[in-house]
Amino acid sequence: MEIRVHNYIDEDLQIKQKQAIAEAREKEQLQQEFQATLEEAMNNYSTPNATSGAGSVGTQASGYNNNSSIYTGTDSLGCPAELEPYFQTAADTYGVDVNLLKAIAKQESAFTSNAVSKSGAVGIMQLMPQTATALGVTDSYNSYQNIMGGAKFISSLLQQYNGNVSLALAAYNAGPNAVEKYNGIPPYEETQNYVTKVTEYYRQASTTNAGSRTDLLSLKASIAQILDMIESYTKEDPTQT
Repeated sequence: MEIRVHNYIDEDLQIKQKQAIAEAREKEQLQQEFQATLEEAMNNYSTPNATSGAGSVGTQASGYNNNSSIYTGTDSLGCPAELEPYFQTAADTYGVDVNLLKAIAKQESAFTSNAVSKSGAVGIMQLMPQTATALGVTDSYNSYQNIMGGAKFISSLLQQYNGNVSLALAAYNAGPNAVEKYNGIPPYEETQNYVTKVTEYYRQASTTNAGSRTDLLSLKASIAQILDMIESYTKEDPTQT
């Protein structure tokens, strides 16, 4: 009796084998992408404390270390590290450039929480009592409240003047009525000097601190990407947690 052996391949088995190979390759690629993203995030935020601070550029200027999003130094305007989260929160809340907020604070009080002017303006952003009340600030000596109040005020002025920073700054210093009266920056020496100085600080901060906000957004994006990868990976293989 002659026995013939046929080359028989089960189509279902073949499909399953191909799927298994494809899944294995996809999982391997996912792991590689995850590792690459994680390494990139760590490399971007492994700035040594000794190199952070004023005069640095890019990621070094941000002053964030690789332990977390902790600010470890001061920026070009001399903003204290402990105030950085307040300024960033205020900027995000009211849609104002964080560097503009710090430029105002630099000119108003040099970041001094207990500063009081001859006219009675109080705190880091130098809020007048009636203005503070209108902004919902209950304690102008509280750094967080004061910065949030100042951010809310300058945000409303920027909206009022269609994003014109010079007019908004003039109104912050002399009041909106004065800007309306003169249809522009009032001819007050103090106000004109104020607008010039804050604008100068703003440009300085925007140049030397440019990496800070960009790096933070990149870090958030990297974290989001990593989380998405983890979620996708665990769905593919529930044993991986």
